[in-house]
Amino acid sequence: MKKLISAILVVSVMVLFSSFVSAEMKDTYEFKGGSMGKITFNHKAHQDLLKDCKICHHKDEAGKENACGTCHTKDSKVKAKDAFHNNCQKCHKEMKKGPTGCKDCHKK
Repeated sequence: MKKLISAILVVSVMVLFSSFVSAEMKDTYEFKGGSMGKITFNHKAHQDLLKDCKICHHKDEAGKENACGTCHTKDSKVKAKDAFHNNCQKCHKEMKKGPTGCKDCHKK
């Protein structure tokens, strides 16, 4: 009986946690993009295609996951622009899918 109650409790916590995480996620995000123009990023499409969040996301030095711009600032070692350009373009070129040119992402 204790095992059944424990299993139900674990499943309940997992369901609550997954619905909480999903509720915070938006389908698309918009980044300023500097002088080249804003960037609209379809998070849901990438999530559906890649399935593994760790391909793009990583934890900070404290072991916490944050929004990209929390750590990747204009004053950080790896700026957001560099992180996005390096990771996104590299992945798109390797997969032979997705934008790789400046104006493919940046829209004025």
